[in-house]
Amino acid sequence: MSCLAAGCATLDVPSPSRATEAAPAPVRSDVGTTTLRVTDASRRDLRDPAQPRQWLVQVFYPAVPTPVSGHYADDPVLLDALVRDNYYEVGEAGLRAWASAPAVAVEQARSASAKPWPVVTLSPGQGFARLSYAHLAAALVHRGYAVVVIDHPYLGVTHLPDGRLLRAADDPAINSAEETDWVPRIRDWTRDVSVVLDRLEDSAAGLVPGLHLDLAHVVATGHSIGGTAALDVCSVDRRVGACLDFEGTPEPAAVFATGVERPTLMVLSRAGGRPPPVRPPGAPDLDEHIATALGRQGAPFWLVKVTGGSHTSYSDAPITMPATLTRFGGQVMEPARSMAVYAGMVDAFARAYVLGERRDQVFATFIEQTPEASRARGPATR
Repeated sequence: MSCLAAGCATLDVPSPSRATEAAPAPVRSDVGTTTLRVTDASRRDLRDPAQPRQWLVQVFYPAVPTPVSGHYADDPVLLDALVRDNYYEVGEAGLRAWASAPAVAVEQARSASAKPWPVVTLSPGQGFARLSYAHLAAALVHRGYAVVVIDHPYLGVTHLPDGRLLRAADDPAINSAEETDWVPRIRDWTRDVSVVLDRLEDSAAGLVPGLHLDLAHVVATGHSIGGTAALDVCSVDRRVGACLDFEGTPEPAAVFATGVERPTLMVLSRAGGRPPPVRPPGAPDLDEHIATALGRQGAPFWLVKVTGGSHTSYSDAPITMPATLTRFGGQVMEPARSMAVYAGMVDAFARAYVLGERRDQVFATFIEQTPEASRARGPATR
């Protein structure tokens, strides 16, 4: 007897066309990621001296396209902390939505190639969680780099595996209005970059099967106060070929007193239509002041202005926190364009000075071909 005749329950089996509509293809990503914990026993935790200095590092790299299973914010403890702190005024609903948004990268995905990938290190801005650089890291990965996001202790918001939360808000020194109070922290963050490179040299082969990092070609970058720390990395670590500071005030960096020793880029951004800041009467020209201090040793130094950007553009903010870019008014770039400009700038600088081309003209050409960017100071091209 058929079920139809007996009146028994039946399954609604969709036709092939309906099945296709009901089951969209899974999101795939060609960006892989892995996270490691770094311990520096020679230094102590800022708030708990019984503990060694510890932090997390997230590595992003080109990968074989793989279905995405994770989410943009996969750590509920960290997400709760961001909600409590009203993280960059995103609001609870916006932050909670990150827990359901697809991840940008796939954990432990197979490397796209056995060739070694040149490395870009990234030091966050004050109060920024590591997750707020995933989209930017992916944009750099798509240009052929492995990106190492360093979750410096007490610089942003870190949730360590042992349960501790390390928050910038808990360090009175970097919340001081006196820039001289930041100096010891900046020195620590600069040291962190070298410790991370040491750790990667020791363990890179075991991070992900098939993943190789080219630690002979390293570019150090940083956002805001993380950019200030990045300025000094070239003078303390010979593995780093160029240093890039996005929006970080240079005065607390040691190289402000000595000049940079290796190719260095400083980027300042401003929304379109916003007037420049008013300088006190008799104050020196700020661009000339910075260029004179940092360029005194004759190493290539560029000061570049970006119109349509913001203090937070060298991060995921254009995509995930757009209000942080527009809060002061003016016109900003569309998110995709912003990622292209800022990631493209890193790539062009690396190609000019780290990856073998060694020519000022390589970076000058990028600036000339990027309408949003203008050279405020820079070497005579050759």
